[in-house]
Amino acid sequence: MKNFMTNCSLFAVALLAGPALAQDVPASELSLAYSYVNANAPPDHCDCFSMNGASSSYAYNFSSAFAVVADVGVEHSGNVRSSGLDLTLTSFLVGARYSYRNLSKIAVFGEVLAGGVHASGGLAAIATSSNSASTDFAALAGAGVDVTINPHLAVRALELDYFWTTLPNGVNGYQGNLRASVGLVFRF
Repeated sequence: MKNFMTNCSLFAVALLAGPALAQDVPASELSLAYSYVNANAPPDHCDCFSMNGASSSYAYNFSSAFAVVADVGVEHSGNVRSSGLDLTLTSFLVGARYSYRNLSKIAVFGEVLAGGVHASGGLAAIATSSNSASTDFAALAGAGVDVTINPHLAVRALELDYFWTTLPNGVNGYQGNLRASVGLVFRF
């Protein structure tokens, strides 16, 4: 009888623990982050340059593991490779995120997003051979780590993304950039 009661107690705890753990997963999350982009335009040889800016993403969590994500980022360089030309990239992307959440308040995630990127500034005008900006396809694939501070706030300790754009560049029409972000995550 004692084993039966012990097994029933363990079963009840396990049954009740599922909903309790599920409450730790927020319905949605809003992140605000500083973003650094290591850009490579034109890509014939790495004339890489740095861009600084901000990004924000909104994630709706369907479960503790799966979410749909919308991301907007704006990064700028005022003097690309000492040329006197500036470049601003504005990206707008949507996609899916998979998160692994453990009991130590750390969430590790991977995501794949696609959408568009708008390039403006002096470098964009030269690349398009006109005085206009360009809007083209972009994709982002990456991973990150969030550390929970309390149920409504987390720190995005690091997010690293491969940021692929198809902007005109006079060589091949695509760029493979690296985007790194750190910031805060507000949970609702």
